Amino acid sequence: MNLGCFAQFGGTQSGGGLDGYTSKTDIDYVGDNHIGHKLDIYYPNDNQSTHNVIIHIYGSAWGSNNSKGSADLGTVGKAALDAGYIFVTPNHRTYNDALYPAQINDIKAVVRYLRGNAESLKIDDSFIAISGFSSGGHLASLMGVTRDVKKEYTVGSATMDIEGELGNYTKFSSWVDAVCDWSGPVDCRDKGCGNPINMSPENDMVGGCSDQQCPDKHALLGANTFIDKDDAPVMVVHGSSDNIVPQCEGEKFYNNLKKAGVDCEYYPNGGGHGVNGEFTDEMITFFNRIRSSHPVAPKNGVTLSSSEKSIEPGIAVTLTANATVESSTVTKIDIYQDNAIIATLTEEPFSYVVENLDLGTYSFKAIMTASNDSTYNSEEISVTVKLSQSPYNGTAQAIPGKVEMENYDEGDDGYAYHDSDAKNEGDGNMRLENGVDIVEAGNGYAIGYTAVGEWVEFTIDVKYTDIYQWSANVASGSTSAGFKLYLDDTAISDAISIPQTANNSWDTYEIITGKTPSISEGKHILKVEITGANGNIDYIEFKTTTVSHTGLEQETTVYQIEKSYEVYSLLGTKIGDITIKQGDNIQESVKNLVGRAGTYALRNIYGSSQLLIIK
Repeated sequence: MNLGCFAQFGGTQSGGGLDGYTSKTDIDYVGDNHIGHKLDIYYPNDNQSTHNVIIHIYGSAWGSNNSKGSADLGTVGKAALDAGYIFVTPNHRTYNDALYPAQINDIKAVVRYLRGNAESLKIDDSFIAISGFSSGGHLASLMGVTRDVKKEYTVGSATMDIEGELGNYTKFSSWVDAVCDWSGPVDCRDKGCGNPINMSPENDMVGGCSDQQCPDKHALLGANTFIDKDDAPVMVVHGSSDNIVPQCEGEKFYNNLKKAGVDCEYYPNGGGHGVNGEFTDEMITFFNRIRSSHPVAPKNGVTLSSSEKSIEPGIAVTLTANATVESSTVTKIDIYQDNAIIATLTEEPFSYVVENLDLGTYSFKAIMTASNDSTYNSEEISVTVKLSQSPYNGTAQAIPGKVEMENYDEGDDGYAYHDSDAKNEGDGNMRLENGVDIVEAGNGYAIGYTAVGEWVEFTIDVKYTDIYQWSANVASGSTSAGFKLYLDDTAISDAISIPQTANNSWDTYEIITGKTPSISEGKHILKVEITGANGNIDYIEFKTTTVSHTGLEQETTVYQIEKSYEVYSLLGTKIGDITIKQGDNIQESVKNLVGRAGTYALRNIYGSSQLLIIK
């Protein structure tokens, strides 16, 4: 970590507190209990049932994951609340927590969380603006210029997922309607235009390399890279006495926006590095102007439906709008995709076919204009484009049996698995096209380099309805590792701790065990979710706990292949093991082991059991 980074792109947050306002604090907007994934919400002192939102991001040189409580509350926050906006201050992860684009992924997750919980939080999400100081201004500016970047973005040899898939509200949009940038290092490749202090925390953001060493990564960090005519309106405030981030960096950003046709305003001033409270009124005026330029219609009068909720690439989807007022009063219906108009329909049927959608989730809505110029807004709907999930090598894994972790289902990130980055970091040289990290484990493979929130899924074929005993072969060189089991998205275990099997080594494996609730026979999806980082999982084996099953297949008396069995009394006491070779008689083999007549239970290596009567 660059110990001087808090001086650059950070500075002192301005103003006092917001003690006189109702608030909700430390809301976990991702659901992983990370300190960098908490936010605070403040409410205006009025009697309105809902409010639009201003989000404000603190400055810290991207080096603090817990500064939301000092995020210019007395200046930006008070101005927002007095103007009737809900004020939201989020934390975000540092570059020590995770490299870029984790920080912009966090802020996009904030917006999705607010939309996904709009009703309970009393939010009117028809207008969400975002503001930020210093490094927070950089992230706010990125939100504005990447609002139409849905997934991965490539510059040269570098590809990054700008949107991310954090949290439980990925079907909601991270779209922001307006931006205010206060002294932001919006593109550190341009800081040489002034005379800033000689520190470069932006290098730490991309793994420690400079813009000369990693130009493509630094390009993806810079807001100027993404500018186009569809960007959010932006207000830039920057002082000429700023010796941390040169004023010319903000000026160049403004000029690039203006050249692209983006609605923008620039407020140069003589101040230093900080939020200049003299311009908070201008910020509110700017946000109010943008909000009033696209009033949102009430959510009635028109509905929107889709022919499919989930499709594969190359499949078209038909959107159909239905007016719930007299159709003769309809002048037009505009169809929006992620807040951009894609079609204007003027006659029935009000249908539109959407084609050539890339992988991802898309939001659609309809706005109807009536003959009296009244407008009506439908609820948003979503359509997901994904590669279908299927068993590895086309065959579901049999239960009872052993589920090898490297044989997770085939399909895209977010559907068959989720990994925190796109690269397979393991040494197993297996399934390198995916991000799941596969490592060598003895003569086989395991998943390793695990991070909280990652998961893999398996299509399983359960032979018997039963409670199953599971045993997992695991390793960890730390005490933090763990996982959790789900069946068809329903938890079938609590969080399971992986013991420290060696000191700072991941090559020593141990077996841990547990039991499932009753699992019904048939096809299911088994999910293994990482709840504690830095654990290796080789396999999880499932065995039945019931001695016999109705309709159990009976073994033949004389064996044509070699098989091994554990032999138990009906009281559950293990008597011993037998191996049946070609031509052996199973009853004779059991009789030779137990030495007397009786009824015994045999369990094979796959966990299947049968009763055998010895006379």
